[in-house]
Amino acid sequence: MMLFIDMGNTRTKLSLFTPHSSVPPTTYAVAHTSMADIAAWLRLAPQPITHAYGIQVAGKERASQLEALLKQANITPQWLDSSTAYAKLHNAYPEPHKLGVDRWFSAIGLVHQYAAQRKAIVHASFGTATTVDSILLEPNSDRYQFAGGLIFPGPELMHQSLATATANLGLGEGKQAVFPTDTRSAISTGVAAAQAGAVVRQWIATAAQCKHAPLLVCSGGGRAYVEHELVRLLEHYCLERSLAPVTINWQTAPALQGLAAVARI
Repeated sequence: MMLFIDMGNTRTKLSLFTPHSSVPPTTYAVAHTSMADIAAWLRLAPQPITHAYGIQVAGKERASQLEALLKQANITPQWLDSSTAYAKLHNAYPEPHKLGVDRWFSAIGLVHQYAAQRKAIVHASFGTATTVDSILLEPNSDRYQFAGGLIFPGPELMHQSLATATANLGLGEGKQAVFPTDTRSAISTGVAAAQAGAVVRQWIATAAQCKHAPLLVCSGGGRAYVEHELVRLLEHYCLERSLAPVTINWQTAPALQGLAAVARI
């Protein structure tokens, strides 16, 4: 049995995977403040863990904490980075190693899952930071290219920035509305609009580049902040242009899928 680890800025996501098995992977997510709970989860593994592969953007200190915890279970993870090769995906960054490893492995996971559809992919991940990446199908080829994307504060971080950098706004969520009439509602609607607008911007740019409607895949813990406004914006855009509706494919942990795809090579 294999263990895959995606250590983000605030949460660690894990997956247990058995090669050549029809049983779907078992996944688990835990906040860094509750990392000790991972030990109990590992004890529920139905088979011994023989290999562990991980990625992390949380920093060396957090990674060391997790390594010490895993060592108690006789597990030594092999940490991978964005220089890890995947035959079906090319990294268009001039310095590929500078691409965030979570973005790279998410792209691998999505290419592995959706390559048969032969469409470009836009992946929006709403975490501590929000990233919106374009993955293009190379002309006359079955190979994809990580073309680049956007990075900006995630929904929670946007809320926090207003609370800490202003005297009177504070924290708290309000009801989203087209025309907000109170401060809490105005902030929540503004955050959702900023997040959703960036996703639609990148989806339109990708569609113009590849000359077809790309797949839209979303992930991350900020779904509740963004989903309603993103659906509304996409519906409005498509209706005005008599286009087919855009389906949002929500994924739990595409980077874990990427680790599994690399491990199968």
